[in-house]
Amino acid sequence: HNDTISGVEIFPGVVVGAVRYGATFVGRATGDLPGYIVASINYTPPNPGPGVTNTVAGGKWTLSVYSGGQFQGKLTGTITGGAAQWNATGTLASVNLVLAVVSGTGAYSGATGTGSFAGFLSHLTFPPRWGGALTLNF
Repeated sequence: HNDTISGVEIFPGVVVGAVRYGATFVGRATGDLPGYIVASINYTPPNPGPGVTNTVAGGKWTLSVYSGGQFQGKLTGTITGGAAQWNATGTLASVNLVLAVVSGTGAYSGATGTGSFAGFLSHLTFPPRWGGALTLNF
C-alpha cells in the first residue's frame, strides 16, 4: 500500500539528556490508504543542525483511513529505526524511517506487518513541513 504524505510538525518534543522525545508530526495521506497520519518520534542527538544526522530512537504512528468521506479504520504501529540527514545549512533533511504495523481497527482489524517512509523535513518555513512516500505491507 503506497501513500504520499504532506504535513507539518506540531510539537518539537522535549529534550531529556541526549534524546529528544515526542517530536510530533501530522499529515494528510493520499493514495492507497487515504486519510490522516500522526507520528511521534524520538531521536538522538537531540538537536538538528548543519550536516547533523539524527538517529531515530523509537516512536509511534497512527494512520486513520477514509474512503469516500467514510471512516474505514485505523492502522497503528511503531517507528523502529531510521534517520534524518540535514543539509549543510541545517534547513532541509532527508528522512528515512523503518516502520512496524502493530494493529488495526475496522477494515484493518488484526493488521500486522512492516513499512517505510522516505521523504523530507524542511525548517525553511514555520511550522516545519514534511512529506514523502509511505509504504505499508500488511
